[in-house]
Amino acid sequence: MFGTLFMVTTPIGNREDGSIRMKQILSEVDGIACEDTRVTSELLRELCIPKKILVRMDAYREQAHASRVIDSLKKGENWAYVSDAGTPGISDPGSFLVREAREVGVRVQVIPGPSAVTAFLSGAGFESSRFEFGGFFPRKKKDQMECTQKWTIGKVYLYFESPKRIENTLDVLKETVPDHFMVLAKELTKKYENFFWGRVNELADEMKQQGVEVRSQGEWVFGVEIKKSDSQVSENQSENLELDKVLRCFSHFDIPKKEASRVISEVFGVKKNEVYDLFLRLFSEKNHVKKKF
Repeated sequence: MFGTLFMVTTPIGNREDGSIRMKQILSEVDGIACEDTRVTSELLRELCIPKKILVRMDAYREQAHASRVIDSLKKGENWAYVSDAGTPGISDPGSFLVREAREVGVRVQVIPGPSAVTAFLSGAGFESSRFEFGGFFPRKKKDQMECTQKWTIGKVYLYFESPKRIENTLDVLKETVPDHFMVLAKELTKKYENFFWGRVNELADEMKQQGVEVRSQGEWVFGVEIKKSDSQVSENQSENLELDKVLRCFSHFDIPKKEASRVISEVFGVKKNEVYDLFLRLFSEKNHVKKKF
């Protein structure tokens, strides 16, 4: 009978966030595959867990060392995989091992826990509940520009960024999405956890004024919420006002609603069925007024 592969989430900063279940699984497994054996050894010492067989499986060694873990699982041993911090497979190694395990019929079980993504979203206060996580922000400016051009209204775009590149990233965002709301965070779950928020074109300067050392050790998490700008909102309001006037004008003539909807949809670039629904609503309002008086 095959063993089980446990994908174990470890604390992202504060060790006390580690779950009882995490400690139990790491204590009981026969071996642990990990992103960095030094980091995992330190975690085991802090948890008072006796030494385990550790196999290094970072992004460069995962494919080369996966067969060793799979062979052990096929012999009936139970193994865990941990990244240096957080959830394996989320901008961290681990996904390849999961696919290989499932390919041969090994059971994979998730031990959930702290996540930089959900912790950040919980403290960011974005209006939209829709988000897209892109891992680490692209390094090259060309790729960064192409990335931001694909962002759509009504969504939060969330990324990790290196302290060495965060200043350049902020400069690119100031060029591409200057008026949108942004939140940056660092040291999540730690003593000096910090959130910064504001418009993209103002945030970098405000952080400098506060003396924030953006290049200090530790990854940044940032999110940008793409919403309609004030000018876009006012334009839409004006268009809606004009559309309403035209609808009311057409309603006074003996023109079939379907034909009127077709003409208006072409002029305003609105779907014909939406215009037709507006017509029905308008006639419903007029009939309601007649009945009232």
